[in-house]
Amino acid sequence: MAELHWRCRSGDDDCDGRFDCDDPDCDPLGPNSECCDGIDNDGDGFIDCMDFSCSQSTDPGIEDVCPQENTPETCDDDIDNDGNGFIDCEDFGCSMSDDPVLQELCGSSAGLLPQGPIHGGGGENPGDPAGGPEDTVAECSDGEDNDEDGFADCADFSCSMSTDPKLQDLCPSEDSVEECSDGIDNDDDGFTDCADFSCSQTEDPDLIELCEAVLEDDVESCSDGIDNDGNGFIDCGDFGCSQNDDVAVRQVCQESLGLSNDETDQRCSDGLDNDNDGFTDCDDFDCSHNAEVTVCPNPGYCATGRRE
Repeated sequence: MAELHWRCRSGDDDCDGRFDCDDPDCDPLGPNSECCDGIDNDGDGFIDCMDFSCSQSTDPGIEDVCPQENTPETCDDDIDNDGNGFIDCEDFGCSMSDDPVLQELCGSSAGLLPQGPIHGGGGENPGDPAGGPEDTVAECSDGEDNDEDGFADCADFSCSMSTDPKLQDLCPSEDSVEECSDGIDNDDDGFTDCADFSCSQTEDPDLIELCEAVLEDDVESCSDGIDNDGNGFIDCGDFGCSQNDDVAVRQVCQESLGLSNDETDQRCSDGLDNDNDGFTDCDDFDCSHNAEVTVCPNPGYCATGRRE
């Protein structure tokens, strides 16, 4: 057995007495190596498969490195396939899927929106009930986790997202312009106003207008040192910046990000700290550990994952 991919940083996997990058069988992943090099290449606070750019990638090479939990098989095997701490229907890869099969498998959890930030590391809100329903006034007010999904009473979507008028009275919502702009955590879920997905992820045009005004998703708001959307993450620590669809916004967070190899080299040799992380050009890991950069000395694959 050859020592391939992510195994090149996990020990002597092929038992030949040679470890990781000292093993000639070690197979570089080329551009995909940023998802298994132990480095926070884009400076967003998340490394390798903990970063959405890796864990949510559709690149076959990266999918081999970062296994996902988003199929009927992986969502029903009692295994934490993607290693994020959530198993089967407690994992958003299963419970938030558009796949009809997974929606049926995960029951009422499918299609519901989380009420916390989408920034990884903060946990996920309740998924599929594991021990039966928690959807009556008695069960939603007894202080017990009746369905054994890790969430009790109004912290459980079975209670807080119910259409039962009695449960709606029991578990107050945060989904109106007034509730989403009063500075109060009305539904007591730990998130206030537009930091709560009940406000920011709604289809209500008035709420969309309200919360878009405080988004952290453009060049200015991603470089002002302010937590504009009040979700606890500032500038490039916020996925609204580091994972933005707009390249110009992502460039604020990554020194070496260019639209071409020439632009990448230019950004890594212009004498500017383009991502404001305190490191300039080749002194910034964004440049020195980027396989596409040619203006920085190449420290070799074992340090960077870069092909010679």
